[in-house]
Amino acid sequence: MEIAQLPALFVFIIGFAIAFSAAPAYSESGGAACGPGGAGWNHMVGFRKDKLQSQDRAVRYVIGRILCQSLPSAENLKAALPEIQKSVPGVVQLSKDKLHVPDEGDIDVIRAMGSPAQVWQWHYTGRFSGVAPASILGWDMKKFADPDYHSAKYDIGRILFAHSPGDGNYVAALNKALPDIQKFELNNSRPYANTVIVDSDKLQIPGTGAVDVIKNAEGEGSRW
Repeated sequence: MEIAQLPALFVFIIGFAIAFSAAPAYSESGGAACGPGGAGWNHMVGFRKDKLQSQDRAVRYVIGRILCQSLPSAENLKAALPEIQKSVPGVVQLSKDKLHVPDEGDIDVIRAMGSPAQVWQWHYTGRFSGVAPASILGWDMKKFADPDYHSAKYDIGRILFAHSPGDGNYVAALNKALPDIQKFELNNSRPYANTVIVDSDKLQIPGTGAVDVIKNAEGEGSRW
């Protein structure tokens, strides 16, 4: 190779390295940095912009950098979910605007969902599941994680999961979950408004009947 050709080869190698290093690698580096070019950059509440542009490994920013790539909406959250789950194993979508994040709790990530003012946010709901999704028995996890899949089993299951207790008292947790089950809205109706608790560990669900929703309610190792 002639010496005159070396500068061109050097430029090619440098250009290739830059292009390769720019490829997103969420699970490896904590999320591709998001800057003013990100579609959601001007719609981020509760995130420090400098950390969105860095490789900060805090889970808020790992997820925030993924959300920042798109405009805030229920559809875009659903589309981002596989990348979020790849980056933060154990994340479950509880509803169209909420995620359960291991060791963080249940996070509302869309403010004013469906309105012109909707933005990405990181808002702690005050609930903490305290269990991994795999600890829930009897649910197909793909359906469980899909907020658009509706049936009594999955609508109520997501609410129960959001109320999972850190202290193992599932009977008390069921009582706390009941108002949310009764208030659940679908297509402008409340299909579970008349649901009641029977025998402390069962739900009497209209159109379904009595369902035992706590395994080992009085013993150790209780779970939904």
